[in-house]
Amino acid sequence: MVIAVHSSQYFSDLPLGVSFVADQGARGVQLFFVVSALTLSMSWYDRHDGVAAFFIRRLFRIAPMFWLAVIFFRRSTGSWAAIFCP
Repeated sequence: MVIAVHSSQYFSDLPLGVSFVADQGARGVQLFFVVSALTLSMSWYDRHDGVAAFFIRRLFRIAPMFWLAVIFFRRSTGSWAAIFCP
């Protein structure tokens, strides 16, 4: 859906039906957040092991890739200052 919105920006003469569907693609972000919240809450509800265990599992699932991305980004750019300073 989001891809349709970005792709339609390159074409100004789309038919009305296609243009309408592409404009509704902006709802894809909201749909993603709703589905994500639903699946996370279902995952937490089905396990019956408490909030702390749920967040610890999420931390161990997300943190390793986050730190790998930070290391990769840092090594590929060389320095933080080159990116964040004008």
